[in-house]
Amino acid sequence: MTKQGQILAIAALVFIFFNHVNGRGIDRSRRSADNLTEAIVLTNAEISSIVSLHNNLREQQSATNMKRLTWDADLATFAQTHLSTCPDGHSTGTAGSFANIGENIGTARTSSTSYDRTFITTVTQAWYDEITFYTYVNQSCQSGQVCGHYTQVVWADTYRIGCAAVFCEDS
Repeated sequence: MTKQGQILAIAALVFIFFNHVNGRGIDRSRRSADNLTEAIVLTNAEISSIVSLHNNLREQQSATNMKRLTWDADLATFAQTHLSTCPDGHSTGTAGSFANIGENIGTARTSSTSYDRTFITTVTQAWYDEITFYTYVNQSCQSGQVCGHYTQVVWADTYRIGCAAVFCEDS
C-alpha cells in the first residue's frame, strides 16, 4: 500500500464526542474551542485497549511486513491539542519528528451531557469493518463507499499510535 520511498511511520487517531442538543444538527462551521466541554483523559486501561485492538485487527491481515503498534505520548498530545479546538477536520501540522501522520476522526452524537467511553473502541472496529468495501487486487474501494479509515488502521509501516478524545457541545 505504500509508494516507494514514502515513509508513513505513525497514525494519530483522534476521537470527538458531540453533545447533540434539542434535535439540532451539528453546524461544524460554528464550532470552536469555546465549545470544548471536556478533554477526556484516557486511562491506562483504555490506552492498552486501543493499542491491543489495533494490533489484533492488524494481525488479521496477511501482510508479512505488518509492524506492531506501540503507544506514543507525543502523538496523543498532538491529537489532544488538535481536538481541543473542536475542529471540523484533520490537522495540518506535524507531530514532533513525524512528518507523515495518518489520522482517523470519529464522531458520536448524544442528547445528554454524558458520553459512552466505549465509543473509542467501537469506532475503531467500524473503521476496520470498511474492509468489506476494499479490494486488495487493485487497491481500491467500491464506488460510493469509504475505505480510508480501514487503510489507516492496517497501514503496514505504521508503528506508533496516539489517541485523544474530547466532548464538545453544538453551537
